[in-house]
Amino acid sequence: MTYYLNFYLDESGNAISDFFVVGGFYLNDSEYQNIQISESKIKSNILKTEKSIRDYRNNFEKDLKAYDLKKEVKWNNLSLSNKKALSSKIRFNNQTNVAMISSLKNWNSKHSKEINLDAIFNMMVKNLIERTIKSISSKSVIKNQDTLNIKVYIDQRKTMIKTNKRQKLETLEGYLKTSFFWELNFKEILVKVIQLESTSYPLIRYADYFVGSVASMCNFLNHSTRSWYQEADVVFEQMHKKVPCICNQAIIKQSNVIEQLVSFCQNHNHVREQKTNNVF
Repeated sequence: MTYYLNFYLDESGNAISDFFVVGGFYLNDSEYQNIQISESKIKSNILKTEKSIRDYRNNFEKDLKAYDLKKEVKWNNLSLSNKKALSSKIRFNNQTNVAMISSLKNWNSKHSKEINLDAIFNMMVKNLIERTIKSISSKSVIKNQDTLNIKVYIDQRKTMIKTNKRQKLETLEGYLKTSFFWELNFKEILVKVIQLESTSYPLIRYADYFVGSVASMCNFLNHSTRSWYQEADVVFEQMHKKVPCICNQAIIKQSNVIEQLVSFCQNHNHVREQKTNNVF
């Protein structure tokens, strides 16, 4: 049997940030048509939500710069009201949110060398996908005799020269293929990595919103006094109310803040599952 696993990922942070987050969501199914149906529903949800945010800005936030209809709505440009509205309007369409988080300051102090963000990004993407596969496999959804068909859609990397709107990222793709060949025991593993312009792809913008909320929560838990992290805990909780999520530490016990965030994520999942079970 061929089992399909699609990831839609973005990043938040840079080499001088306290925290670096890679994440978004994944869709998985043994029938690829079901993944395409979920993609369509998530796209529709994001487009409708972005329209409502633009309308709200134009009607009730006239003191703030209006959103350009030709440009994407980015997490970093959202007001607190916009963030709350967006996080409350996200709907569950069979996706699972995922995040891999690293403390770059701790990393830098431990290894005493310049941060290589591209290498860290590749490692975090690889670990995120690998842990997801192992989690799904542990539930007997996929078996070792199956063929895994993995597609990884990521936002256009800032360090890469753009050539087209669906550019392969061969360095990451080769790294994933080699790593999974040695570390995962499946009949066959097919991997394809594609860079997408978030301006044209709402699914990548979903990933931007999610990693933005996770990075904001990290800084909130780190007691940042900056205004744009205000009520990040409220937005983080809303993001978890309807959609299951797996937040991971890139390195175990690297940061108390990241451990707190992972614990919050697990608790929110438990509460959501209890409410879902009570419905039935």
